Amino acid sequence: MLFFRGDGQARGKLGISRARARPVLGSFDADAGVLTLVQYALPDDARDYVNSMWELQEAPYGGDVVNSYNDGPPGPGKPPLGPFYELETSSPAAALLPGQSLTHVHRTFHLQGDDGVLDRIAAKALGVDIAAIRAAFGQPKPQAPQ
Repeated sequence: MLFFRGDGQARGKLGISRARARPVLGSFDADAGVLTLVQYALPDDARDYVNSMWELQEAPYGGDVVNSYNDGPPGPGKPPLGPFYELETSSPAAALLPGQSLTHVHRTFHLQGDDGVLDRIAAKALGVDIAAIRAAFGQPKPQAPQ
């Protein structure tokens, strides 16, 4: 399990290789009570993914399947583009001939509710419950209404 703060306050990007990727990833907005799940095509036999670094590549097909980008100021005193964050998935690399095609499915679901409802979904889809996500970011469980 990897936790990454997507708050749009610091610029950074994390990638997950094919060896570690799972066909689902998620995000939790504790303030709004929104669980975002991304399901995507992750073929069992695919090993090559384009390396998206902006430089000449030693391993151009040694890239990541999943990336999470967090926008933030590009430097001291400079404004961020957003702020925003992204959950990105990539298809396997493919040298396609004219007329050939490749389909990559990426589905995003935004689910809103209280921790009790979202907890079961997060545990099943992500293998971690809402309490663990809150704990990873030092967020207390919300108080029940009086």
